[in-house]
Amino acid sequence: MLKTVYIKHLLVTLSTILCAFVQLESIAQDLAGDDAESNHVACDSGDSRACSMLGDAYFSSNGVKQDILRASDLYQKACDGGDARGCYRLGYLYFDGKGVAQDQVKASKLFRKACDEDYFDGCLKLGQAYFFGEGVKQDYFKSAKLYRKTCEGGEAVGCLNLGNAYATGNGVIKNQVKANELYLNSCDNGIVGACFNLAEAHAYGNGVTQDQVKANALYLRSCNGGISSGCFNLGDVYYNGKGVERDIPKAKAFFGKACGLRHQAGCTNYGLLHEDGH
Repeated sequence: MLKTVYIKHLLVTLSTILCAFVQLESIAQDLAGDDAESNHVACDSGDSRACSMLGDAYFSSNGVKQDILRASDLYQKACDGGDARGCYRLGYLYFDGKGVAQDQVKASKLFRKACDEDYFDGCLKLGQAYFFGEGVKQDYFKSAKLYRKTCEGGEAVGCLNLGNAYATGNGVIKNQVKANELYLNSCDNGIVGACFNLAEAHAYGNGVTQDQVKANALYLRSCNGGISSGCFNLGDVYYNGKGVERDIPKAKAFFGKACGLRHQAGCTNYGLLHEDGH
């Protein structure tokens, strides 16, 4: 017998993982095409943003030898010069203890400084800090407020996290309809974790009319984006013929993909189908 393991509302954990991914990806995008030498000159001339970009170069060994301590000094210089991005990057180092002694209280202050200047990655990270009580006293209301600011500022991960707040009632009045609207916004802007959460809503009729076909399409988007539970649920969909014709080879393929993404039940089901000769 195959395992049917739906991971309903993989909300907080999933959003945390995705936030970290998006933040790291944004660093990589900012670095693309940067010229370390020109940033050296500009930074020495008092350009705070150039100091921040040069800090990225040292952080990620882009055109210079990696030196995280040097990166932290440059982020500090950038932040002191009024560059919100530099404050955020420095907060990131303090939060994880990279190149500096770990200090989540100081990190949260730096995230707040960045957020106050409408650098929305700072707002997002500060929202997470309030949600988990990291460097600040846990406060779901402040967390939700910061996620709202981030979402309204155009950051799709903020919309995902605010949707999670509405789905669970953490810091706001529980409202699954509102959560689904936020998930749709986030999903349409490329955040695959939101696609998965919206798929679950459609699969179970939670805040929307139950629609397995829509759920399946959203599971596919999440699976293609690397969400293991989306792949696993598609395996179950094809194994049981939910909104599609039953197709064991496709079920096995999706369980296999879930397994490749470290979904244990996906590995189990793939193995069982293989043993049965599929």
